[in-house]
Amino acid sequence: MSTKSHDVLAPARMLYNHNLSDAALRLYQIIRNNCNIQGYSVIKNEKLMSFLNKKEASIKNNLNDLIKLGYIVRLKDVKKKEFLYDKNYSRVLWLQEEFLRLEDKKAKEEYLKAHARPE
Repeated sequence: MSTKSHDVLAPARMLYNHNLSDAALRLYQIIRNNCNIQGYSVIKNEKLMSFLNKKEASIKNNLNDLIKLGYIVRLKDVKKKEFLYDKNYSRVLWLQEEFLRLEDKKAKEEYLKAHARPE
């Protein structure tokens, strides 16, 4: 089990979503608890299975529900790049709000770089 001893919050919109199962909500909280400061996790299904005491098919189904409903962004075959990833990963799970924040920051940086005044 994870040794982190803090509360794990879920967006309020998840609590009122009747299309989201309790198992998917719990999976989200486990993923969120295992995210780094940037908002992504590289936790593997085997670890999720052990935390939740569920079979892999259940993990995959609930993860797909979280992705379809827009709570998690899954990136496959992520290559080491920029400042974010220190090595190649077969899968990275982002909390959607953190992924959007990162993408927005990248877009802003690219815009500023493209429109910078020459010195």
